[in-house]
Amino acid sequence: VLSGGVTVRGPAGADERALRPGDCFGEEYLADGSGPFRHSVGNPSDEPCDLALLSADAAAALAAASGRQEILTHRQKVALVRKVYVFRHLSNQHCNLIASSFRTIVVRQGESAVKEGELGSQFF
Repeated sequence: VLSGGVTVRGPAGADERALRPGDCFGEEYLADGSGPFRHSVGNPSDEPCDLALLSADAAAALAAASGRQEILTHRQKVALVRKVYVFRHLSNQHCNLIASSFRTIVVRQGESAVKEGELGSQFF
């Protein structure tokens, strides 16, 4: 949650909880996205809320990325996560999780990391 707030309800309306900026939800769906959502997430306020989204496809692409030796330390990756606008309100735990997912790719002269018109499933 970047701004505002949302309410998360478990199956059949059970286990309602309020989330505020810096809170996250849906981690279990990244681990196993084979089933339907078992939770409902809504904005109970008259004010809009902003949410950051990390899709399962993007997380899988991060996990499957090159196994090359990492150039940045974990601490440097966390510092980079903190500089990204959509991640600025995340907890230390969630910043560490995202930083742990980063992988290094090598783009040589004349190669493209991204080509115009390609479907996007990665965050650089």
